[in-house]
Amino acid sequence: MSASPTIELLPGALIARLFDHTVTHEGASLRCTTWRTRGFAAIGHPELTLTLVREPGDGVEVVSLDTVRFVTGLFTRAQKGEAPLASSMTAVFPSGGLMEPAQLLGAAFVAPVPIADVPLPPTGLHALVMHPDELSLARAFGVQRVLARLARQARRAPPPFWWDPSRAPISDPSDDESALAPIARMAVSQGFATLRARTVDLCFAPRLVDVLARALDAHGDAPFALLTDAAPDADALLVWTPGQSAVSAVPMPDSQGAAVSGNFVRFTPGAARDRLELLEDGFDLQLTDTSWTRWREALTTGTPCSLDTPPDARTATLRWHEDPPPPPAARLQRIGVMRGLTPPKQGLDAPTLAAYTRPLRAALEAHFAETWSPSPQDLVVHVELHAGRAPMIDFALNPGPAHAALNGLHRALMAVSAPEVTAPVVLRIYYALWGGVTVDGPPPAER
Repeated sequence: MSASPTIELLPGALIARLFDHTVTHEGASLRCTTWRTRGFAAIGHPELTLTLVREPGDGVEVVSLDTVRFVTGLFTRAQKGEAPLASSMTAVFPSGGLMEPAQLLGAAFVAPVPIADVPLPPTGLHALVMHPDELSLARAFGVQRVLARLARQARRAPPPFWWDPSRAPISDPSDDESALAPIARMAVSQGFATLRARTVDLCFAPRLVDVLARALDAHGDAPFALLTDAAPDADALLVWTPGQSAVSAVPMPDSQGAAVSGNFVRFTPGAARDRLELLEDGFDLQLTDTSWTRWREALTTGTPCSLDTPPDARTATLRWHEDPPPPPAARLQRIGVMRGLTPPKQGLDAPTLAAYTRPLRAALEAHFAETWSPSPQDLVVHVELHAGRAPMIDFALNPGPAHAALNGLHRALMAVSAPEVTAPVVLRIYYALWGGVTVDGPPPAER
């Protein structure tokens, strides 16, 4: 992969890297540009990626003014605390350029998408562009309803992560006939509703407790629905369109049907008996007054809950999850000094060497911070210091081959000021990249 150009969107505040790559879909190769921002994290928001299919003949350096408006507009709103930068949320932006009639397009923010040939970490959010009617559908009935229909349209799950203006919209004029239409609905980022065998597993982030408590206080005990994300381990997505009577799902590759992700869970208090049913592309939990009291308390206090419905032979469970911190792209394994730290060939003392390796490590870790690869690697950085000469720095990857993420690393490490030495000093710094492939072994012997 060639070096990725960087453009400054807002001086001193927001930049974007542009990655040139190809995706294959239904036998066709689509030339794409993936944008990756840097600047949102500094104001407390997730960084964004956005993938666009390019016009024939355009290079990665051809930048859409609409995309610039969208990204900078989101940043400005985020600075003011207005941008909904969380999964399941949506945003609108004008499209059509300066000389054409403008129309409204939108984007839904979804979980990060690993993209082949684009060395980005699976962190932040991915902005998935939608047609105007699809955006309305996502806002009314959940982003996941749109994503599942896109997956069925493309005959692939997960659905395409790129925006292709030639794609036909998937909205339906009868969408307002959904069973969700007459009841209150709320999107819950990092909330999941998944069918596992005969159990509907509801898994929510603890930070949703306060949101749910406020919503239920205002809403009372009328039926309502929580619009959920696709579960990270889902191997199929429930899908529904108006007029569809049978339950349907779009499978992931190699799906066993063990974790079928739904778009919502509807709570219906005041039922004569407890029941759990599949409804459209989600689940309907019908609760007696006694059961609803237990479930309401669990939802508003962050405690687990469960329900057995013997007539249906189904179970519903509620649990709460904490998001684990993402692993660092580059994790130090060890530093091995091969020569020059001990007499009789002592080139420099240990404190001086430590003062050099600290900024060296910081430069390397900063370089890899915004990279990702599905292929873990072990990296060895070989450094030689000689009196009166610039450092010699080289790299080796295991298992290889050479990776685009190494572009620019040599320049970054050479920018670190090296100490003067009186005798040759050779050291090796060992890192695990994107998880690494080997277990730490003993450090190499000095020589």
